[in-house]
Amino acid sequence: MATVALLLHPARPMAALNNTESSHEVAGAERGVSGLTRQPVVPQDLAEYITAAYVEMRKEARVSKDTTFTSARTLLSILRLSTALARLRNEDVVGKEDVNEAMRLMEMSKDSLQTDKSGTTRTQRPADVIFSLLRELATEGKGGRGGSGGVVRMADAEQRCVTRGFTPAQFQEALEEYEELNVWQVNQGRSRITFV
Repeated sequence: MATVALLLHPARPMAALNNTESSHEVAGAERGVSGLTRQPVVPQDLAEYITAAYVEMRKEARVSKDTTFTSARTLLSILRLSTALARLRNEDVVGKEDVNEAMRLMEMSKDSLQTDKSGTTRTQRPADVIFSLLRELATEGKGGRGGSGGVVRMADAEQRCVTRGFTPAQFQEALEEYEELNVWQVNQGRSRITFV
């Protein structure tokens, strides 16, 4: 089923633009709307990755105790979210980071629906908890130790995460993951995290 759905998003070769088309593309980029007309494609190697990830999601759903269902609509949602993310970045090809973010969004969407009788939600990935901790630190502002206007000092961020039980390796992985997703940027000296 995953293969059939991926066939709905075939990889199409890009045609060369003539002078008029490229002028329109540049003008659209200056206005910030050219990405809205793009139709990013899913390359074949990424289609195989999506298929494998979807199959794994279905296996996990079978053994999961939650009441959500993983269906072909879930796969189509991941494809649509992935292409939308690529379009936002003004890309012609969907990237692996787009697919990973789409799957994360779907998982978080399911998490928001699931609560057990004690009112707690399912366990989040360490990277997502670390993100929440850093966002919280950034919103503490001048009254807090590290955040001011969406900027967090690296030392304060790492200290907060380590004191909450995360390893420095998990902190670095989360830092890199969210930096790839352009959620935040780390300065060259690796001393500040700036939320985008």
